[in-house]
Amino acid sequence: MAKKDKEYDDFPLGSGEYLESTFNTFTKLNQPYLMHSDKRWLPAMDVFESDDEFIIILDIAQIDPKDIKLSIHDNVMIIKGIRIEITKFKKRHYHKMEIDYGPFERRINVPVAVNERDIKTQYVAGFLEIRLNKIDDRRKGEKSINIEWDE
Repeated sequence: MAKKDKEYDDFPLGSGEYLESTFNTFTKLNQPYLMHSDKRWLPAMDVFESDDEFIIILDIAQIDPKDIKLSIHDNVMIIKGIRIEITKFKKRHYHKMEIDYGPFERRINVPVAVNERDIKTQYVAGFLEIRLNKIDDRRKGEKSINIEWDE
């Protein structure tokens, strides 16, 4: 008969007591569980276009605009930022935790030609709105070519 591992003698895996004990220890922590720094949260966003504009709206409440960086390269809009955790409460006992904190990065393919020098942004009530003006880029897209035939 195989010898039982002493570490698990008090918490038989079949009874669920080990899992419950681990969960109870976890919930008694004063700080929320933080994901590894490689893991990033993804703020909700809407991406759409009108006749004249390509528009991106991100739900990034409680983020200081100076903590947001925007760039565009090769038709990809890159939005990076960080939401810093509110620290005004010293001790916390969470009943529910759904707000994500830490760094985020969103990359949005811009499938239309836009004027990269004329991008308008607005941050209101927790939403970042990015408006890119469309342009008629004749260098891209499909162009019809007539074939001349020798007769």
